[in-house]
Amino acid sequence: MDKSEIKKEYSKLYNKVQEKDLSEGQFFEWLSQNERKFRSNEYYANSINGFISDIGFDINSEKVLKCAISRMNETYIESNKSNFDMGNTYLRLGQLKIQSHDSFNILIDSDCFRKGAKALLKVSADDKDYFLRSRTNYANVLKTYGRIYEALLIYDEILEVDPNFGIALVNQATGWLSYIKLYPSEHKPTLLLKKAHENLNRSLDDPRLVSIAGEGILTFVQENIKYIENYLSVRELKAIKAKNPPFLMSKYQRFCITNNLYLNFDLGYYYDKDSLRDSFFPHAIESLEESLQSPGMSKKTYYTFQIFNQILEDFSTARLIYFESSDISLRNYDNNVNFIYALDYSRNSHRYGKIKASFTLLSNCLDKIAHLIRFYFKSIESSQDLYFNWLTSTEFKTILKQEKKKQLLALHSLALDFQRNEIFHSFKSIRNRLTHSFVKVTVLRNPMNEEEISNDDLKIKWLDLCQRVKAALYYSILAIEPNREETTLNLPLYATFQHGIY
Repeated sequence: MDKSEIKKEYSKLYNKVQEKDLSEGQFFEWLSQNERKFRSNEYYANSINGFISDIGFDINSEKVLKCAISRMNETYIESNKSNFDMGNTYLRLGQLKIQSHDSFNILIDSDCFRKGAKALLKVSADDKDYFLRSRTNYANVLKTYGRIYEALLIYDEILEVDPNFGIALVNQATGWLSYIKLYPSEHKPTLLLKKAHENLNRSLDDPRLVSIAGEGILTFVQENIKYIENYLSVRELKAIKAKNPPFLMSKYQRFCITNNLYLNFDLGYYYDKDSLRDSFFPHAIESLEESLQSPGMSKKTYYTFQIFNQILEDFSTARLIYFESSDISLRNYDNNVNFIYALDYSRNSHRYGKIKASFTLLSNCLDKIAHLIRFYFKSIESSQDLYFNWLTSTEFKTILKQEKKKQLLALHSLALDFQRNEIFHSFKSIRNRLTHSFVKVTVLRNPMNEEEISNDDLKIKWLDLCQRVKAALYYSILAIEPNREETTLNLPLYATFQHGIY
């Protein structure tokens, strides 16, 4: 059977969609007829589920999208395309849910976006097109949950693979603009405005932009360019130059800023000397009744500041320990320890001991963030064991629904990613093994063995965990503060997902 005949059937149905002349019943009747007609055709088998997803989203039908997901699960074969189609269909179902219901509660209670994200992250880099699109959509999921800082990290990764990928350029630009609205630094982040302006202009040169996001993206990009130019003139934008860190800086300072490890809001860019220091600070708000109880500060603020100081101490100490593990020769110390040769190619040394200790300290920061949030929003000083996964508990979800703060939602979403079989569970697994048994650093790692990790993977995991802790701190600071007023950059922002996927 000719592929062109199937395409004609697709085209006929899509025309009815465009004319707003297709009901759910008509679609399922069309599907039943074509199932019988094209059942054995390979092209039909490979394209029909993605097409159903497109139709379901276009006619705003949760029933049709659930049909697509059910069919994808029944015929699932591991491939980049199947994971891409599955992920996008879950995202579309999630989008319909938050459009038709209380969006905040849907993001808490529905698992559509989480399932979509997990499927998208299975798409491997061996297919560049699917990889770029899936990672962009994953970053947009993070943005949907208020995880702007992490979304920006993902857009950076995408644009390292393809600097001209238009939809990522657009979404990174709007991510920066969202970030600027919450930017607490005294210096105006004009560099980010300039970079956003450059991104938006460059995105228009990518011929893939419209096919991915639809015709409306062009108007959206032009509107955002004009908004930025109304805030800063074109002449001002051209005059803004990126600053290089000072030549005379220590190796430690260079290590920190190169890897974006300072706890400040500068995203690893250098603006001035304050870009080389940790400046996160929780602006705790007291009620008049609380402040009258103490001539200095209330117990709530005092406890908040103390635990925040402990987090800063743990993070900065972990950062320094890791740096010292690579910058200081430790061989003489190793010679004094009788490390046991276990005949399994594992490596033990003071260097690896420092890295492992640093990893554990970073993990501890996450638990302390849970304590900080619980005390601040419930005024309960807890002596019980409380871990980062408390942010997934029923108790926290009650706080979340009462407060309705996007930054608390971001913390909840991030904590869910650390649970078993989720995206960041490996961090939790490594921390538990380091604390209670052992982790082997090996030359030739067996990927199926949780007790083993390669030297390169350990470094990657450590750097990634730093960013998760930094993200959690960023969300915590904004959650504790009252709702920050937006800047005069009152820009229309949205995260653009894949348009056509079949």
